[in-house]
Amino acid sequence: MRCENIKVKFSIPIPINKPDSNGNIYTEEAVINAYKNINNFPIIKFNDKGEEVVVGVANKVDYSNGIVNVEGIIYYGGTEEIVKINDENKITSFEISSFGISE
Repeated sequence: MRCENIKVKFSIPIPINKPDSNGNIYTEEAVINAYKNINNFPIIKFNDKGEEVVVGVANKVDYSNGIVNVEGIIYYGGTEEIVKINDENKITSFEISSFGISE
C-alpha cells in the first residue's frame, strides 16, 4: 500500500558527555543550542551511492532530557503486504509484512 504525506514521530537519544556511535562527545549545552529553531528541516536517507535523498520534512523538533523529538511528514511510504484479490480486482484481505519509506 503506497501512501503520501505520512505523519511520523520519532525520538533520537543523544548521549550527553559520553561517546556516540561515531566516538564524538557532546555537551548538553551544545545540544540545546543546536536544536533551537530547526523546524522545517529535511528528513533524508542515503541511496546506494551514498548520496542524500530528501524523503520528508521535520515540521517540529525539540530537545528534552537527552532526547530529540521529531514530528514531520514522510512524502511517500506505506506497507508491504501479501494480498488476496477478488474477481473485481479489489483487495479483500491482506497480511502486513513490513513498513517502508520510498522516494
